[in-house]
Amino acid sequence: IFDNGIHGLVGVYHSAVGLATYPIAQANDIPTVYSEPWNDNVTANGIIEYDGRPPRFETDGIDYIFRIAPASFMTSAVAIDWLLNQGVEDVVIVAENTDYGIPAAATDQALLEAGGVTVETLYIEMGTDDFIPILSRIQARPNPPDAVKSQITGETSLNFVQQMAELGIAPNEDTICIANQFAFQSEQWWRSVPDGNWCTFQRVGIIPTLFNETTHRLADDFRKIFHEDIASFALASYDSVIIMADAMGRAGTFTGADAIVAALEATDLTASQGRYYFEYTSDNPVPEGVPAWMWHQWPDPIVTMMQYYEVGQTGPEAAVIWPPAYQTHDTNYIAPGTTPGD
Repeated sequence: IFDNGIHGLVGVYHSAVGLATYPIAQANDIPTVYSEPWNDNVTANGIIEYDGRPPRFETDGIDYIFRIAPASFMTSAVAIDWLLNQGVEDVVIVAENTDYGIPAAATDQALLEAGGVTVETLYIEMGTDDFIPILSRIQARPNPPDAVKSQITGETSLNFVQQMAELGIAPNEDTICIANQFAFQSEQWWRSVPDGNWCTFQRVGIIPTLFNETTHRLADDFRKIFHEDIASFALASYDSVIIMADAMGRAGTFTGADAIVAALEATDLTASQGRYYFEYTSDNPVPEGVPAWMWHQWPDPIVTMMQYYEVGQTGPEAAVIWPPAYQTHDTNYIAPGTTPGD
């Protein structure tokens, strides 16, 4: 902020970084659009206390923090709704011990238990390479779980899923494999998880069948440079820049923080992942009964469940299985050993 003289902040990967940086952005009046942190408190802390901190602003103050990534609750709700639709009764969650993994797993567990499902949550430290000890605990159960859900990010999640598949825990006819959204990066997925066919995974962001002209252009450019399918967080990072630039343009200033915040609150534009706007702002506070994290939160991120069913498929070729409105193969689950339509 001081060395480079910035007047706006965008991006940030991931929740722990978002939670660590927003107090600094707020204290220095820096309009911020977070594109990737999911922890609910990234936006909720505008109006509630978090981790001993007071809210970012008083009722007559200005909150400089916005988010276009989904809150963790939004992602969990889709995945758990799908699992309940599958009729699961016993689920194991394996989560990383971070500001992302702990609350995300807690939300998963609460939603599953509300649906009558028995849940066991196990935690791992980031940087772990050998998951055999924790996987052995799953193997030692008297009955296999109906699903194992990973709340582990990045490449670490790939190692976990491959070791789980090698041990025969999942995916199979007894147990559903639910991988991290990083599974969409198909070249890394098949290189690191050669036994990962029929795993499901969450896709946060626009699905390939809904790509618009901007999305296609970015996807083509991304593949030329990185030789990989574009990640949703890359699209979101691009869009956060567009949103900030648009707000500065409408505000007529690059340095007037309060004017830029007012323009951000009035955002209404379409970029690579759809139409962006912020429903709850200083002119429309979050009402009673609406989650606090909806403050300065884009309300319409697309969250889907996808599934590979052929070895070597690209991310865009994977089936979208949930929610029904986005299904691409007329099924909400592809049983291991089958293909859609069997």
